[in-house]
Amino acid sequence: MKISVVIPVYNVETYLRQALSSVVNQSYRNIDIVCVDDGSTDNSLSILKEYAAQDNRMQVITQENQGTYIARQVGVNAAQGDYILFLDPDDWLELDTCEKLSDFAKISQADVIQYGAYIEPEKGWNDSAEWINKRLNPEIASLTGTDAIMDACFIERKIIWNMIGKMFKASVAKKAFSCQGRYRIIMLEDCIASFYICAFSQTYRSIPLKLYHYRHGLGISSRKEITIENFERIAGSFQGLEDLERFIAEYPQLLNEKSIDIAKNIIRNHIIDDTFCYVNRLPRSTDAKQWYDILKQNGIGDEIIVKKVLSELSIAKNDIINYRSIVNNQEEIKKEQQAHIANLEVLIKNQQTNIEEQYRCIEQQQVHIESLQTQLNWVSEKNKKHLKLIRTFAIIIALMILGLIINVII
Repeated sequence: MKISVVIPVYNVETYLRQALSSVVNQSYRNIDIVCVDDGSTDNSLSILKEYAAQDNRMQVITQENQGTYIARQVGVNAAQGDYILFLDPDDWLELDTCEKLSDFAKISQADVIQYGAYIEPEKGWNDSAEWINKRLNPEIASLTGTDAIMDACFIERKIIWNMIGKMFKASVAKKAFSCQGRYRIIMLEDCIASFYICAFSQTYRSIPLKLYHYRHGLGISSRKEITIENFERIAGSFQGLEDLERFIAEYPQLLNEKSIDIAKNIIRNHIIDDTFCYVNRLPRSTDAKQWYDILKQNGIGDEIIVKKVLSELSIAKNDIINYRSIVNNQEEIKKEQQAHIANLEVLIKNQQTNIEEQYRCIEQQQVHIESLQTQLNWVSEKNKKHLKLIRTFAIIIALMILGLIINVII
């Protein structure tokens, strides 16, 4: 069994060597490596040629910059394996990935094989990294039938629609990618590509092993602010919706009503929602007419735009209400803390007064002790004098008694 590893490459010279090394050094040797350079302007192409010169299993295809969506199409078309997996050029694989997947594929013969991923966050572990960790490591083990796979991917969201972390039967992948139009799509391209994959898949199996290393926090989706030029390219994803409409018309026997609804509504809504998320990340100085015109050019009508804007305003209003509530709560907490501090200050003053009183008592006790000590000393001296007198009198009396006794004897 041969496994093809397809790597779309664009300006990733910083990470590319790690990705390529993780593939050429696989313990399973029966692989072919298809690298599609998507018009890189850095040193990526030179690195690809360097590795290809050392490993005849690797082929390098070059094209003008057209985006990952088309680069993967080109890679799948050139792949020679029985199964195909995708590796993003800023990620890397465990060295026994192909060996483990080959063993599993021989047993399962599944159209889609899911495997797990380690998350490698560029900016530290956060909620986003935790979310993607759960998405790239699904717990579902087995699905049979196109409907079940479609439901799990697009309705129940039990499996992620990313192309990475999966290995596809080549016959399925080649059919799916051959049906895609050659559009430049840079947002939700995996979502659209997954729909085609699901349409031709009958079996899904997962292997409970983490074999992929996903570098989280790179790319356009991680940027806080984007330009209007970026937004215009992002909106090109709506061309993918037109392509899905064409696909549905060309394969009327392949898809049922639920699958058609997924394409026409669910995926469409995802793209619209994501597009408006990017609207919010345009600079404040951007003229609203610019992004409005871009949406109109991509077939988004006024009704949808107004609805989304009103929805965003409603969200903003709720955020303001929540913020005010938080501020009010903080003011109440501040007042309570100030009252608590005032109580503590009173308590401290009382304690200081008590301490001063205790000091005064101690001083008085010390004076009293000193007085008692003086009295004891005086009594002691008196007692000593008395003892001396008593001894003297005792001696005199003893002598007198002795004298009397002598006189009597005489």
